[in-house]
Amino acid sequence: PDIKKITKSKGVKVLGMILIAFVALILVDLFFQYLNNGYSVAVVDGVRISKSKYHQRLEKQYGPSIAQQLIDEQLIKHEAKKAGVEASDQEVQVKLEEIIENVGGDEAYQQALLANNITEQELKDQILLDILATKILEPQLEYTEDDVKAFFEQYSASIYPNETAALEEGEKLDFEQFKEGVEDIYIQQQVESEKYTWLDSLYSNYKI
Repeated sequence: PDIKKITKSKGVKVLGMILIAFVALILVDLFFQYLNNGYSVAVVDGVRISKSKYHQRLEKQYGPSIAQQLIDEQLIKHEAKKAGVEASDQEVQVKLEEIIENVGGDEAYQQALLANNITEQELKDQILLDILATKILEPQLEYTEDDVKAFFEQYSASIYPNETAALEEGEKLDFEQFKEGVEDIYIQQQVESEKYTWLDSLYSNYKI
């Protein structure tokens, strides 16, 4: 028999067994890391910072506020269902397009998503919740046209900066011209102001 071929064949088999054993050790190590939730979020000069430590720190600092936010979101969904209130995909899309326009177009919008580490779907989910809360709370609001006008006079420069900048010295924006849009903004501001008091009042009605 050819000694060189046999030796080479044995060498290949030995190398293959070593590689299999090495891969097996890596897989076992990864498995135990998975069980211990120990995948690294970073490695600093050879020292791992585990995900378990990362999650512990996040939970300690932000856990209570995130938990309350999730509870509030579920309460809104429950109350909307009880009230027979829904938000269609079209309504959500309209609000999304308004946001895109307000931030300065699609490019600025995409940058805003990245800057806030949020996906479009997550934003849509929040828009849906805002629409539901508005539909539930708006009928309960009490306000007059004078309230809306006072709001307009106080915040018109912020709401309509371009229109305000185009005015001659001493001129003011005409409330009647912007009345409908301002009223929508006023209602949304009032809903946002009332929402947290309303949510707090719901806690005693649910098993949490």
